Amino acid sequence: MDSSEEDDEFPSIGSFTPQSKVDSLYQSHTEKGIRKLCCELLDLKDAVENLCGNMRTKYLAFLRISEEAVEMEHELVELRKRISAQGILVQDLMTGVCHQLEEWNQSTTEVQPDPEIGELQDPLPIEIDDDKIVLEKIDVPLAEHKVEEALEALDSEERNSPELKSSGAGDNSSTEGSSYRSAFLKRKAVLEGH
Repeated sequence: MDSSEEDDEFPSIGSFTPQSKVDSLYQSHTEKGIRKLCCELLDLKDAVENLCGNMRTKYLAFLRISEEAVEMEHELVELRKRISAQGILVQDLMTGVCHQLEEWNQSTTEVQPDPEIGELQDPLPIEIDDDKIVLEKIDVPLAEHKVEEALEALDSEERNSPELKSSGAGDNSSTEGSSYRSAFLKRKAVLEGH
């Protein structure tokens, strides 16, 4: 009876799991958890490496754009210098043209015809206007450095006005004609200098 009573008192002894089995069970759960954690860490490492690679690429692109911006800034400074230089040249050109026009106006206004002669010679003012137009046709391309165009206008006027070709000033009796001729010859000398 002793042995059966002992069996009744400890009926669950046979249901105990041995320690080795418990250890292996916990070890397998821990191992699975560690493996899962390692996989997640590896995934996280890959994500961080991708992020670092993207950041490096973007940083290099940023540096390249910064260098291009600096180069563009230098080019902009150079363009401003060129524009300033061109502005100075245009101002000088305008001053020179204005000065030449003033000289030309003074040379044409210095000789004022006698009113009686002016009444007798109606075509003279038209001729003076024509002379001004011809000289302007030469001056404008000359001021714009269009030498070929100015030479064509010069040659055309010489063909149309044979008195401009003659070397003697005695051929022209009027003072206006001689001032026009001298202005024309000045422009011709300038063009031949080019």
